[in-house]
Amino acid sequence: MFTKTSDMAKNPGLAQLSGARSTRAVLSNKRGISTSITESLGGITIGILVMAAAGVGVAAAYNIGQDSTAKSALDAISPAQTIVQNRTGSFGNLAALTTGDDPAMTGTPAFLAINATATNYCAVIKSKSMFPKTYWITAKSGKVLEAAPTETGNTCPAVPTS
Repeated sequence: MFTKTSDMAKNPGLAQLSGARSTRAVLSNKRGISTSITESLGGITIGILVMAAAGVGVAAAYNIGQDSTAKSALDAISPAQTIVQNRTGSFGNLAALTTGDDPAMTGTPAFLAINATATNYCAVIKSKSMFPKTYWITAKSGKVLEAAPTETGNTCPAVPTS
């Protein structure tokens, strides 16, 4: 069991730690927890770097998600165009795909534009990421492209801004 006088006699350092003392006094005479400004700044710097890395990770995840959403919206264009072509005999523009009693496509993204003719179509979408990318799809390619197509006789719409 702890007795103040007997333990302090065996270890004089305990006597110096007892009693009312300020935190500054404990830290300055190295009898308590000691730290230097350099060590403190190092810890703060590491904390800031960890938080910055977490912020970059969240931003990257957001961008990847927005790009994937844009690509998925373009992937939905091909089957919708097939439905409209079977109904009308030609490909349709955005209004033809999204309106009517039984629209071929619902939930149209804001940054989507489509030019269509009887035999071809070109759709373009701009992702909503912080560094937006633009993607295209045509009847001929049938897949999402990251560069504007250069097909003869097919005019792609301007990249939408809103």
